[in-house]
Amino acid sequence: MYQPEIERIDDELYFFAASPATRRLRAQAQLLSQTDVPVLITGEAGSGKATAAQLIHSLSIRSSFQFMRVKCAVLTSDLLENELFGYEHASASGRPESTLGKLEQCAKGTILLDEFDTMPGAVQRRLLKLLETGEFVRCGGQTPIRPDVRIIAAMSGDLEVPATKKRIQEELFYRLSVFELRIPPLRERREEIPLLLGHLMNRLARRYSVPAPRFSSVLLDACQQHGWPGNLRELENFAKRFLAHGD
Repeated sequence: MYQPEIERIDDELYFFAASPATRRLRAQAQLLSQTDVPVLITGEAGSGKATAAQLIHSLSIRSSFQFMRVKCAVLTSDLLENELFGYEHASASGRPESTLGKLEQCAKGTILLDEFDTMPGAVQRRLLKLLETGEFVRCGGQTPIRPDVRIIAAMSGDLEVPATKKRIQEELFYRLSVFELRIPPLRERREEIPLLLGHLMNRLARRYSVPAPRFSSVLLDACQQHGWPGNLRELENFAKRFLAHGD
Protein backbone atom coordinates (compact mmCIF):
# COMPACT_ATOMS: atom_id res chain seq x y z
CA MET A 1 0.00 0.00 0.00
CA TYR A 2 1.41 3.38 -0.99
CA GLN A 3 1.57 6.24 1.49
CA PRO A 4 -0.17 9.10 -0.32
CA GLU A 5 1.87 12.19 -1.15
CA ILE A 6 -0.16 15.37 -1.49
CA GLU A 7 1.61 18.29 -3.13
CA ARG A 8 0.17 21.78 -3.08
CA ILE A 9 0.57 23.62 -6.37
CA ASP A 10 -1.47 26.73 -5.54
CA ASP A 11 -4.35 27.76 -3.26
CA GLU A 12 -6.94 25.51 -4.89
CA LEU A 13 -4.77 22.99 -6.75
CA TYR A 14 -3.10 19.86 -5.40
CA PHE A 15 -1.29 16.94 -6.97
CA PHE A 16 -1.95 13.50 -5.48
CA ALA A 17 0.64 10.72 -5.80
CA ALA A 18 -1.08 7.73 -4.22
CA SER A 19 -0.57 5.01 -6.83
CA PRO A 20 2.30 3.61 -8.91
CA ALA A 21 0.94 5.46 -11.97
CA THR A 22 0.93 8.92 -10.37
CA ARG A 23 4.25 8.33 -8.62
CA ARG A 24 5.80 7.65 -12.02
CA LEU A 25 4.07 10.76 -13.35
CA ARG A 26 5.48 12.84 -10.48
CA ALA A 27 9.00 11.55 -11.19
CA GLN A 28 8.66 12.33 -14.91
CA ALA A 29 7.40 15.84 -14.14
CA GLN A 30 10.41 16.40 -11.90
CA LEU A 31 12.80 15.41 -14.70
CA LEU A 32 11.00 17.56 -17.28
CA SER A 33 10.99 20.56 -14.97
CA GLN A 34 14.81 20.63 -15.07
CA THR A 35 14.87 21.30 -18.81
CA ASP A 36 13.35 24.08 -20.85
CA VAL A 37 12.30 22.15 -23.94
CA PRO A 38 8.66 21.90 -25.10
CA VAL A 39 6.57 19.09 -23.62
CA LEU A 40 3.48 17.40 -25.03
CA ILE A 41 0.97 16.20 -22.42
CA THR A 42 -1.60 13.64 -23.58
CA GLY A 43 -4.50 11.96 -21.83
CA GLU A 44 -8.25 11.54 -21.80
CA ALA A 45 -10.54 14.51 -21.25
CA GLY A 46 -10.71 15.46 -17.58
CA SER A 47 -7.70 13.36 -16.57
CA GLY A 48 -5.66 16.28 -15.19
CA LYS A 49 -3.43 17.47 -18.05
CA ALA A 50 -3.53 21.12 -16.94
CA THR A 51 -2.64 20.08 -13.37
CA ALA A 52 0.38 18.16 -14.68
CA ALA A 53 1.49 21.21 -16.65
CA GLN A 54 1.23 23.39 -13.55
CA LEU A 55 3.17 20.79 -11.58
CA ILE A 56 6.04 20.96 -14.09
CA HIS A 57 5.96 24.76 -13.84
CA SER A 58 5.91 24.74 -10.02
CA LEU A 59 8.96 22.45 -9.90
CA SER A 60 10.98 24.53 -12.40
CA ILE A 61 13.12 27.63 -12.02
CA ARG A 62 10.25 29.54 -13.65
CA SER A 63 7.92 28.84 -10.72
CA SER A 64 8.10 32.41 -9.36
CA PHE A 65 6.80 33.72 -12.68
CA GLN A 66 3.40 33.40 -14.34
CA PHE A 67 1.68 30.25 -15.55
CA MET A 68 -0.89 30.86 -18.31
CA ARG A 69 -3.35 28.49 -19.95
CA VAL A 70 -4.71 29.20 -23.43
CA LYS A 71 -7.72 27.12 -24.48
CA CYS A 72 -7.11 26.82 -28.20
CA ALA A 73 -10.40 25.07 -28.98
CA VAL A 74 -12.62 28.00 -27.95
CA LEU A 75 -11.02 30.68 -30.15
CA THR A 76 -11.27 31.33 -33.88
CA SER A 77 -8.10 31.46 -35.96
CA ASP A 78 -7.75 35.27 -35.88
CA LEU A 79 -8.58 35.55 -32.18
CA LEU A 80 -6.18 32.77 -31.25
CA GLU A 81 -3.40 34.33 -33.32
CA ASN A 82 -3.92 37.71 -31.64
CA GLU A 83 -4.22 36.07 -28.22
CA LEU A 84 -0.88 34.32 -28.55
CA PHE A 85 1.24 36.68 -30.60
CA GLY A 86 -0.35 40.07 -29.90
CA TYR A 87 -0.96 42.72 -32.52
CA GLU A 88 -0.11 46.26 -33.55
CA HIS A 89 -2.76 48.79 -34.52
CA ALA A 90 -3.41 52.50 -34.82
CA SER A 91 -4.99 54.34 -31.89
CA ALA A 92 -7.80 56.91 -32.21
CA SER A 93 -5.13 59.59 -32.57
CA GLY A 94 -3.45 57.67 -35.36
CA ARG A 95 -0.42 56.69 -33.30
CA PRO A 96 0.71 53.07 -33.48
CA GLU A 97 -0.08 50.98 -30.43
CA SER A 98 0.85 47.46 -29.42
CA THR A 99 -1.24 44.86 -27.61
CA LEU A 100 0.89 42.16 -26.05
CA GLY A 101 -0.05 38.54 -26.63
CA LYS A 102 0.16 35.78 -24.04
CA LEU A 103 3.66 34.80 -25.18
CA GLU A 104 4.93 38.22 -24.09
CA GLN A 105 2.65 38.59 -21.07
CA CYS A 106 4.00 35.29 -19.76
CA ALA A 107 7.63 36.47 -19.80
CA LYS A 108 9.96 34.08 -17.92
CA GLY A 109 6.98 31.87 -17.08
CA THR A 110 5.21 28.90 -18.65
CA ILE A 111 2.37 28.84 -21.17
CA LEU A 112 0.07 25.86 -21.67
CA LEU A 113 -1.48 25.49 -25.12
CA ASP A 114 -4.48 23.35 -24.21
CA GLU A 115 -6.05 21.24 -26.99
CA PHE A 116 -3.34 22.55 -29.28
CA ASP A 117 -4.31 20.02 -31.96
CA THR A 118 -7.41 22.15 -32.63
CA MET A 119 -5.23 25.07 -33.72
CA PRO A 120 -5.98 26.26 -37.27
CA GLY A 121 -3.19 25.67 -39.79
CA ALA A 122 -2.11 29.33 -39.94
CA VAL A 123 -1.55 29.47 -36.17
CA GLN A 124 0.29 26.13 -36.23
CA ARG A 125 2.65 27.52 -38.85
CA ARG A 126 3.39 30.59 -36.72
CA LEU A 127 4.00 28.43 -33.67
CA LEU A 128 6.34 26.19 -35.65
CA LYS A 129 8.34 29.20 -36.83
CA LEU A 130 8.66 30.37 -33.23
CA LEU A 131 9.96 26.97 -32.16
CA GLU A 132 12.42 26.88 -35.08
CA THR A 133 13.79 30.43 -34.83
CA GLY A 134 13.00 31.46 -31.26
CA GLU A 135 11.22 34.60 -32.43
CA PHE A 136 7.95 35.91 -33.85
CA VAL A 137 6.39 39.12 -35.12
CA ARG A 138 3.15 40.55 -33.71
CA CYS A 139 0.17 40.52 -36.06
CA GLY A 140 0.42 43.67 -38.16
CA GLY A 141 3.95 44.36 -36.89
CA GLN A 142 7.46 44.08 -38.32
CA THR A 143 9.80 43.90 -35.33
CA PRO A 144 11.00 40.40 -34.37
CA ILE A 145 10.42 39.50 -30.71
CA ARG A 146 12.28 36.78 -28.81
CA PRO A 147 10.04 35.64 -25.95
CA ASP A 148 11.49 33.98 -22.85
CA VAL A 149 8.73 31.47 -22.15
CA ARG A 150 8.42 27.70 -21.60
CA ILE A 151 5.87 26.13 -23.97
CA ILE A 152 3.82 23.10 -22.92
CA ALA A 153 1.16 21.67 -25.26
CA ALA A 154 -1.71 19.40 -24.23
CA MET A 155 -4.20 17.36 -26.19
CA SER A 156 -6.86 14.74 -25.59
CA GLY A 157 -6.69 11.47 -27.46
CA ASP A 158 -4.10 9.02 -28.67
CA LEU A 159 -1.05 10.08 -30.67
CA GLU A 160 -1.09 6.78 -32.53
CA VAL A 161 -4.50 7.45 -34.07
CA PRO A 162 -3.92 8.67 -37.67
CA ALA A 163 -6.77 11.21 -37.47
CA THR A 164 -4.99 12.89 -34.55
CA LYS A 165 -1.75 13.28 -36.48
CA LYS A 166 -3.59 14.63 -39.53
CA ARG A 167 -4.79 17.63 -37.52
CA ILE A 168 -1.23 18.59 -36.61
CA GLN A 169 1.43 19.76 -39.05
CA GLU A 170 4.14 17.12 -39.18
CA GLU A 171 7.09 19.35 -38.28
CA LEU A 172 5.17 20.93 -35.40
CA PHE A 173 4.17 17.50 -34.15
CA TYR A 174 7.79 16.34 -34.01
CA ARG A 175 8.93 19.58 -32.37
CA LEU A 176 6.42 19.19 -29.56
CA SER A 177 6.39 15.42 -29.08
CA VAL A 178 10.08 14.85 -28.28
CA PHE A 179 9.04 14.64 -24.63
CA GLU A 180 5.56 13.19 -24.10
CA LEU A 181 3.90 12.96 -20.70
CA ARG A 182 0.88 10.65 -20.64
CA ILE A 183 -1.67 11.22 -17.89
CA PRO A 184 -3.25 7.92 -16.79
CA PRO A 185 -7.05 7.84 -16.65
CA LEU A 186 -8.75 7.49 -13.28
CA ARG A 187 -9.59 3.82 -13.92
CA GLU A 188 -5.83 3.07 -13.94
CA ARG A 189 -5.41 4.57 -10.45
CA ARG A 190 -8.54 3.44 -8.64
CA GLU A 191 -6.77 3.29 -5.28
CA GLU A 192 -6.66 7.10 -5.32
CA ILE A 193 -10.44 7.53 -5.59
CA PRO A 194 -11.22 7.60 -1.81
CA LEU A 195 -8.46 10.15 -1.23
CA LEU A 196 -9.57 12.32 -4.16
CA LEU A 197 -13.22 12.16 -3.11
CA GLY A 198 -12.36 13.21 0.42
CA HIS A 199 -10.30 16.13 -0.82
CA LEU A 200 -12.98 17.27 -3.28
CA MET A 201 -15.72 17.00 -0.67
CA ASN A 202 -13.78 18.96 1.95
CA ARG A 203 -12.98 21.69 -0.57
CA LEU A 204 -16.60 21.95 -1.71
CA ALA A 205 -17.88 21.96 1.87
CA ARG A 206 -15.56 24.86 2.73
CA ARG A 207 -16.65 26.74 -0.37
CA TYR A 208 -20.36 26.42 0.46
CA SER A 209 -19.92 26.61 4.27
CA VAL A 210 -21.64 23.30 4.96
CA PRO A 211 -20.49 20.17 6.82
CA ALA A 212 -18.72 17.60 4.67
CA PRO A 213 -20.77 14.37 4.52
CA ARG A 214 -19.13 11.02 5.17
CA PHE A 215 -18.82 8.31 2.54
CA SER A 216 -19.91 4.80 3.47
CA SER A 217 -17.63 1.86 2.66
CA VAL A 218 -20.31 0.57 0.27
CA LEU A 219 -20.30 3.85 -1.63
CA LEU A 220 -16.50 4.00 -1.78
CA ASP A 221 -16.38 0.43 -3.10
CA ALA A 222 -18.93 1.33 -5.78
CA CYS A 223 -16.88 4.40 -6.74
CA GLN A 224 -13.75 2.31 -7.11
CA GLN A 225 -15.57 -0.14 -9.37
CA HIS A 226 -16.98 2.60 -11.62
CA GLY A 227 -15.12 3.28 -14.89
CA TRP A 228 -15.20 7.13 -14.66
CA PRO A 229 -15.12 7.89 -18.40
CA GLY A 230 -15.12 11.61 -17.52
CA ASN A 231 -12.18 11.09 -15.14
CA LEU A 232 -11.52 13.77 -12.49
CA ARG A 233 -14.13 16.10 -13.96
CA GLU A 234 -16.80 13.44 -13.58
CA LEU A 235 -15.58 12.65 -10.05
CA GLU A 236 -15.90 16.31 -9.05
CA ASN A 237 -19.43 16.50 -10.49
CA PHE A 238 -20.34 13.39 -8.49
CA ALA A 239 -18.98 15.02 -5.30
CA LYS A 240 -21.08 18.13 -5.96
CA ARG A 241 -24.24 16.06 -6.43
CA PHE A 242 -23.54 14.04 -3.31
CA LEU A 243 -22.98 17.21 -1.29
CA ALA A 244 -26.28 18.64 -2.53
CA HIS A 245 -28.43 15.51 -2.12
CA GLY A 246 -26.52 13.29 0.34
CA ASP A 247 -27.78 10.25 -1.53
